Amino acid sequence: MSVWRFAGPEVFVMEAQDEIRRKTRIHRNNLYTLGNGIIAVGVWSVIQLILMMLNTPEVFVPAAEAENIPSELVMLTAAVSLALLLGISIGLYIFAGARARAEGLGKRQKPFYIVLIGLLAVIHVLSVIYVISAALIPDIKIGMSPVGMVVSVIVDLTSVVAMTEMIHSAVMIRIYEHNETAGKQ
Repeated sequence: MSVWRFAGPEVFVMEAQDEIRRKTRIHRNNLYTLGNGIIAVGVWSVIQLILMMLNTPEVFVPAAEAENIPSELVMLTAAVSLALLLGISIGLYIFAGARARAEGLGKRQKPFYIVLIGLLAVIHVLSVIYVISAALIPDIKIGMSPVGMVVSVIVDLTSVVAMTEMIHSAVMIRIYEHNETAGKQ
């Protein structure tokens, strides 16, 4: 932490710029680390979705029997749909994590990834709400044991906190960089 002493206007401005650079460096480190974490969260989300689908195949079979559709066709359609959903899902997490890592390394990124991280955080909040409501309402079946539900809620809430910190770090980097460039003019 720098000592604020007034030895003339140049020293005061110089120490303020050092403090801005230090904070920017801290937020860049956070962004890089959390970018790696968001990719890991994406992998967790895909694994969680696969396990939920494998534990609740009875969701697809009654609909197929009611419409006289062969169960093999239903399972094939479900598998293809799941593969597309998983591909898109992991792609979004990798995109957001890679952009956050790049900005953490000092490469300026467009703000779209920040919005995407916000949307992913909202999805995790909705996931927490869904799992909690499934625990409280017996008619909702999600294919998880009570321990799995607790783990899911803890991981999703931790992910929301990490994504919020990512958004905060990205915004603060932009603010500090704007202030630093405005101070040079």
